[in-house]
Amino acid sequence: GEGSEERYRTPLFPLVPVVYIGCAMFVSWGVIEFHLSQGSILPAWGVAFLAGGTIIYFIWAKDLGIASLLLLVISLFLPYWSIGEIEVSILKLIVTAPSSDLIGVLLLIISGVLIIIKSDRTISLLFAVVGGAFPCYRFYKITMAGDFGILTPSFGLGGYLLIAVMIIQVFSYFHFDDNQKNSVT
Repeated sequence: GEGSEERYRTPLFPLVPVVYIGCAMFVSWGVIEFHLSQGSILPAWGVAFLAGGTIIYFIWAKDLGIASLLLLVISLFLPYWSIGEIEVSILKLIVTAPSSDLIGVLLLIISGVLIIIKSDRTISLLFAVVGGAFPCYRFYKITMAGDFGILTPSFGLGGYLLIAVMIIQVFSYFHFDDNQKNSVT
């Protein structure tokens, strides 16, 4: 009946999570210490991603448009694609050699702004899908290029972030806030 929910109880409840967290911190510290002793900056990247993810999470909770634009700005500075040792970011494309990929970035920016100002969601969805098609097409072209040894092109983190921006913006089309749900019913 009502109120007779069965609940799972962890044996030695406060101790088990504390031991788990302690072990995880110990292993993490060992990995960080190892990389630092090797002169690697990998732990700095890890801290940066944790900090960035935390910031994006709190912004995401408020507005998907702001979160998508923040990710888009971050993607501008990261490698979009690379050939061998040469990495090309979106900012480098803007300054040196404009390409059709910039149209996609512009459409994703417009879509993010439309989400923030709570404009027509269908237009925002259209801009997000069309704008996101540009990095998706670039990804397709790079993956189908074949193996050229050291000159094999690869898709960079900035490109993946642009695809993530598109996914967030498309998700925002289908996402209803509690206020919108209450006003519909």
